[in-house]
This record gives sequence, structure tokens and C-alpha cells, in this order.
Amino acid sequence: MRYRAAEALGRIRDPRVVPALLALLDDERDHVRYMAAKGLGIDPAPAAVDALILRLDDENPFVRRMAAQALRSVASHLGGPDTARIESALASRD
Repeated sequence: MRYRAAEALGRIRDPRVVPALLALLDDERDHVRYMAAKGLGIDPAPAAVDALILRLDDENPFVRRMAAQALRSVASHLGGPDTARIESALASRD
């Protein structure tokens, strides 16, 4: 059920859902973390950068890949000072 909630929140594209998606990034279920990362990539938010960087070390490879994809989306859509940090975090895990 939390998986579907994360999926629905990710599709809303409203900054008010970012805190909920950030909380779901810490869920015990990997598919919930995956959908939360995916949602944060659909509607990129600077507030998600730190949490997504942490997910680059997730135990699940699919969550790691989705976190990386979401970070690339944040960097390309928002730019700014977080871009260098994102690029560095991604490069250190390649």
C-alpha cells in the first residue's frame, strides 16, 4: 500500500508532497524507497538532494539507480550550487 502511495505522490507534481516523499525514502521496503526516489525525480526539488545522495548507498541496486536518476534530473532542471555536489556524489559511486 505504501508503494502505491509513493507512486501517487510522485505523480502529483506539487512541492507540498516533497516532505512525504522524503520520509518514504527511509521506508523499510525497497520498492517504497524506489517509488519515492522516482517521484522526487519527476518533480525535482532542491530539498531532496541530501536524502537522494544518501540513497546512492542503499542496499538495493534498483533504489540506488533510481536515486542517481532523480539526482540527474534535479541537476539538469535546477542547476545552481547543488549541481557540483550532485555530480561529485554520482562520480564517486561510478
